[in-house]
Amino acid sequence: MGRSKNQAFLWLPGSLLSAYDFEPFAERLVDDGYFVLSVDHYGHGLTPMPGRDADFADFSDDLSTLLDVLGIERTVIAGFSRGAYLATEFYKNHPDQVAAIILEDGGSVAFATTFFKLPPDQLATFFESVRIPDEIKSRYFDVYDSEFEVYSNFYDKKTGGSQFHNFGFIRQVKDKWIGYGGLMEYMHMQDGSHYAKLLFQPQSVSRYAASIVLQQPLAIYETLHVPMLILDAVGTPDLFQNSAENRELASRFPHLISYRAFDCADHNIHFGCPEEFLQAIRHFLHSLVLRSEEPS
Repeated sequence: MGRSKNQAFLWLPGSLLSAYDFEPFAERLVDDGYFVLSVDHYGHGLTPMPGRDADFADFSDDLSTLLDVLGIERTVIAGFSRGAYLATEFYKNHPDQVAAIILEDGGSVAFATTFFKLPPDQLATFFESVRIPDEIKSRYFDVYDSEFEVYSNFYDKKTGGSQFHNFGFIRQVKDKWIGYGGLMEYMHMQDGSHYAKLLFQPQSVSRYAASIVLQQPLAIYETLHVPMLILDAVGTPDLFQNSAENRELASRFPHLISYRAFDCADHNIHFGCPEEFLQAIRHFLHSLVLRSEEPS
């Protein structure tokens, strides 16, 4: 938590990540005076899947209620990958609660854009590659009898230490324990055929799964009225090659959008080059302070 709820920063992690994803960076932002929140979205971390087919708009309403309960009028909302699309959805539905937006490799370009640009043979190769290896599936997606078994599967022996953040992935389901169990099915990305259906027939899948495909960021940001930072991973190999689209969006709002490309990562910038990521975030947040001090 930072020193002032008037300087709130809300982080939304990507697929298969938990709220602890932002923990390595939170203390620095707290030192800068921010009240830092990181929130698990549906089915991730310690947030269960809803008992109904709730979509991204429902999640944005939940976030809005959370901010109201905490007495936070406006927040810098930031997210990575799927979390960035959720941040965009929050801006779409609750723009008055947004002070600024930070999007890391997602949320600024329609999700299907990358796939629609691929030649048929490359698209087919991608769908064939969408399969969780049996060893990985057993370790992270199976159901276990004890919490300790799931914790052990997530434990990195090379790193050592307590790795308390692993508990952010463990949920109890009746008398059993799971980590990622059911998540890929929930997102409709468990294999190539389901992934293809999600991309090309989103109306035929769940509202939650379809949300990421049906969202149209360019239309949402036609009425952008707050500062935005786009962090674009352009390292090799880069599946989501959207730098041209990101630069075009930034050119529409040169007074509001800052664009940064990172060749040190092919998707997850905050993992691949954490210091550069944190520096970019802090520089942007500092620019917000300077904006607020400018005479009106």
